[in-house]
Amino acid sequence: MGLSGIQIFKMTPKKNCKECGCPTCMAFSMKVAQGAMDISACPHMSEEALAQLSEATAPPMKTIKIGAGENEFTLGGETVLFRHEKTYVSKTRYAVSLCTCMDDAAIDAKLADIPKVDYERIGERMFVELIYVNYEAGSDKDRYVEIVKKAAALNRTLILGCKDVEVGLPGGCNLGARPIDQHIKGFEALGATVENENDQIIITAPKTGLRGAKIHLKMPSVGATMNIIMASVMAKGQTIIENAAKEPEIIDLATFLNNMGAVIRGAGTEVIRIEGVEELKAQTPHTIIPDR
Repeated sequence: MGLSGIQIFKMTPKKNCKECGCPTCMAFSMKVAQGAMDISACPHMSEEALAQLSEATAPPMKTIKIGAGENEFTLGGETVLFRHEKTYVSKTRYAVSLCTCMDDAAIDAKLADIPKVDYERIGERMFVELIYVNYEAGSDKDRYVEIVKKAAALNRTLILGCKDVEVGLPGGCNLGARPIDQHIKGFEALGATVENENDQIIITAPKTGLRGAKIHLKMPSVGATMNIIMASVMAKGQTIIENAAKEPEIIDLATFLNNMGAVIRGAGTEVIRIEGVEELKAQTPHTIIPDR
């Protein structure tokens, strides 16, 4: 709920002290209502008044970020007291929604129309920037992957509506069998539940999130070390990996994640320490190392 300048003025101390930079409390209140000033600029506001104003002017929706790098977008998180007096900070974005509940013809038709919507209006390019692909419970998983691939081919930012991920058991190669017991050991140590159903590995994180742990690998597996690092960078607390793999790929992965805000120390040694963080954000370009 927005407040008018008069409503805000009634909560001010009415001192007209000019410490906020305005000639009167009324002028200050009008600027706050317009979004030109923050209420904290007044040093004499009571805690009760600040609490009421904070609740009244709270954004109707939280701020979320989608995409990464140049295609990262910020959505929501804005309060508009008077639309004609407030410029939206987050630009309006246009998206197309797809779902596994749609038939192939409808999906193909929507995808075909996306490139057709691209024009300029009042100096601003109007086009579809986002594609939301939703997985409806009980749908065919392989078909969902195919829809995602089709959407990705249009080079738009993808938003995937998929809560649970099921990964088939990995096969071997000319190097021999590739056991995944160390991967599972690491996930379980962090608090995840791992189940094997019909040759599918189903990994479920607890509702409270993963928690840091001390994990000793019986062998320095590159894949297990990487998976544990990626799972623990946003886990609560510290994770220690002992007998970790020391290959260059481990160092490269740690460098990439650290550039996004992770806290990983010891990559390239037998002991790696990870401090969990709340957010990862693409900040600088990263070029992966070549195959050896």
